[in-house]
Amino acid sequence: LADTEGDDEKNIPILKEYIRSVGTRLGVSAFLLVFKIDSGIDIILTILTTFNDIMKEYPRFWDNVVLVFTGCDYRRNVMNTKQLYHEEIQTQLQQHFFKDLNNNNNSEASTGGGGGGGGGGGGGGTEGDRPFNSQDSGSGGPTASIPEESGSPVVPMVFLSCAEAPCGFALGEKCDCKARTTFLNAGLKRLWYAVKNKKRWVLDQDEDDEFSGHM
Repeated sequence: LADTEGDDEKNIPILKEYIRSVGTRLGVSAFLLVFKIDSGIDIILTILTTFNDIMKEYPRFWDNVVLVFTGCDYRRNVMNTKQLYHEEIQTQLQQHFFKDLNNNNNSEASTGGGGGGGGGGGGGGTEGDRPFNSQDSGSGGPTASIPEESGSPVVPMVFLSCAEAPCGFALGEKCDCKARTTFLNAGLKRLWYAVKNKKRWVLDQDEDDEFSGHM
């Protein structure tokens, strides 16, 4: 998305049909939207807006979104960026993407409908749909404060590294291979837990659907 060569017009219909096909036949555990840590708020929000436009006809898809940020490499200090993303992106999601969702939930609650539990992604206001705080996602900073009664999902953010940096010994320092490996594995484990805690998103599911509610 937000392709630098301007291929979105061609790629988006293909992506949308693929999501519809997989969502109907198998279900989707999670939508991983991957960004470089230095992408910047503007680019991230542009891509989130495009994704929202693609998916807006589908129910509760945000319950299954995980934002993944790469480039958080060993010994690289990205603490301020993590905190900024947690605060700014969650706020923008609530104000611009979840507004209609909140209105629908409030309307259901006022008529005795029980709040936002519908859709293929499961109830976005439940504890299982937002299991991660700043410690879980490896942010080191606070998450945006979202009222429990809002019925909106808090989209997990996972920060990790995909780079295998050289041993410190090769740089004239002490060997730190064990610490680097632990660091890399911790990021992958956070991602695994973020996906594991999502309910399977299935289009056109019924009560007998074997995938319904599976992790």
